[in-house]
Amino acid sequence: MRKVLIAAAVALAPFFMAQSASAVPISTDGTWFQADEFHAPGSFFATTWDFTCSDSCTLDVSDWAVISDLFEVFDNALSIGLTSIVPSWDVLGCTGAFDPACFTTDPDAAWADARYSKASFLLSAGFHSISILTNFIPPTSVGGGQFADSTVQLRVNEVPLPAAFGFLAVGLAGLGVLGRRRKPA
Repeated sequence: MRKVLIAAAVALAPFFMAQSASAVPISTDGTWFQADEFHAPGSFFATTWDFTCSDSCTLDVSDWAVISDLFEVFDNALSIGLTSIVPSWDVLGCTGAFDPACFTTDPDAAWADARYSKASFLLSAGFHSISILTNFIPPTSVGGGQFADSTVQLRVNEVPLPAAFGFLAVGLAGLGVLGRRRKPA
């Protein structure tokens, strides 16, 4: 019985941790939102990010600052995936954690750099509450202990219906009008 209770507690921990976070509403216009928090691997960020998609939208999640933080992403307390696994800065030949070759505070530069852990998720229309679990934090120096903080960034973009659908609708309406004209009276 004790093993069952422990297994249930472990399985439900992400749900309860995510629920205790403070919610921050974010826009769906592609603006980056960055967080830098003190916590250990295996911990959730204290913030959840809430938004509503009027149609499908994409959620981009990435590490920034020092290369190597890895994350698991949750939507409404359900895991939707992991960010990519990347080598830690100390095995990439960087001279230190803050070596400009392995460090950036520019969100677009971090997103474009394959050495930063990242993932993109397609979400359906509706309300979303995103919580992020840190799985790995890099060391402060070669052979040193890990940083006391983790950095994550995310953005949401609405996915517009392609303009072709509008043209298709106009074309079908035109065919309908032509079809009515050709019918004998």
